[in-house]
Amino acid sequence: MGFRITDFDENTVYLNQAFLDIFGYENADEVKAKPPVITFYTPESYAAFLLRREKLLRGEPREKSVRVDIIRKDGVLRHLLLFSGEVIWNNKKHIQTLSVDITEQNTCRKGVNQK
Repeated sequence: MGFRITDFDENTVYLNQAFLDIFGYENADEVKAKPPVITFYTPESYAAFLLRREKLLRGEPREKSVRVDIIRKDGVLRHLLLFSGEVIWNNKKHIQTLSVDITEQNTCRKGVNQK
């Protein structure tokens, strides 16, 4: 499970190796230089992200989990389930996001539905 903590401007303050692996990053510096939302989200997932962000900034409740599609650095399409919420990091509010790659589950479901 990928784990990342950001401030409200999407600046990364912490992440784990699984997060790097899911997106195809080499290291944390690359994440800071090329944020995943801007770099890897498909256009549809990015548009949905902007709507969710607007709600958050207005103080409206946000979904506890969302599905996003990314195109990794190597060009492979992946489907992710993201769980996010607020967390206190260094005495300030931040956003914690857990990323689960559900690509294989999606492939299995499509196969079942097509029979």
